Amino acid sequence: MSEEQNNVPDETTTDSTPPRPLDREHSTSSQQFKNLVDIGQIKQEPGDQKEFDDLLHSGRTRLKDSRMKALSLESRFDLAYNAAHALSLAALRWHGYRSENRYIVFQCLQQTLGGRTRGRVSTSDIVKS
Repeated sequence: MSEEQNNVPDETTTDSTPPRPLDREHSTSSQQFKNLVDIGQIKQEPGDQKEFDDLLHSGRTRLKDSRMKALSLESRFDLAYNAAHALSLAALRWHGYRSENRYIVFQCLQQTLGGRTRGRVSTSDIVKS
């Protein structure tokens, strides 16, 4: 069975360690994260490089698979949605936080990406922030 795919660059050789946030952005984000911790929406938890790398791998793989034309639209949507969640969670985990609520993980993107969420957010924005 042949599966038609869009050209998706192989990112397996890309360094998965993004630079730490800028101090100005980090201080604003830190206060916003503290507020979310205080109301129980996220919890602080030390980062884990293996977990971060696994989330990036999962997100990239699902995103690549979501472009397979042979799959149903529903399956492609599920893969894209789960890719977005994995990459968003990787960004949140990079900052040392975790949430059990998917919607909170997505809502934290503005803080985890340093305010660069106007308009479309791409995989490279999440990976490189």
